[in-house]
Amino acid sequence: HLGRLRTWVGADASPRAERRFMTIEQVGEAARAPGITIGGHTHHHPVLATLPFHAQVAEIAAGRRALETWTGRAPSVFAYPFGTVDQYRPESRSAVAAAGFEYGFANMNASPGGAHRFEIPRMIVRDWDDATFVRKLERRA
Repeated sequence: HLGRLRTWVGADASPRAERRFMTIEQVGEAARAPGITIGGHTHHHPVLATLPFHAQVAEIAAGRRALETWTGRAPSVFAYPFGTVDQYRPESRSAVAAAGFEYGFANMNASPGGAHRFEIPRMIVRDWDDATFVRKLERRA
C-alpha cells in the first residue's frame, strides 16, 4: 500500500541521507575505531515489557550474536529498546545479564552515580548543534 501511495504522490522511496541506517560493514568499521563502543539493542526492537522472560532473553541474545558476527567481538553493553522504564520490566535486567551483557542503559533523568549496573542512565542525543549538546550534558552532570 505504501508503494502505491508513494507512486501516486511522486515521492522517492529511498530514505534521506541523514536517516539511513549503517551497513553491516560500517558497523564493523565503527567497532574497530578508537573511542567507539557498539552495544546491543535486541534483534527486532520489541517492547521488552510485552514479552515473557524467556522471550526477552532470546531476543536480547539474538541481537548480541548478530553484533558479534558483524564486528568480530561480543558486545558488553546493552541499551533497552525505547529506553524508558515503562518499556521494560524489572526482570528485563536479569534477561540482559542472562544474555551475556555486563551493563545495561536506560533513558532516565538520573545521575549515573549509584545506578544499578543494568540500569545506567543514558541520554537521548538528537541532531543538536554543539552548544545545545554541551548544555544538555552540563544539565546531567
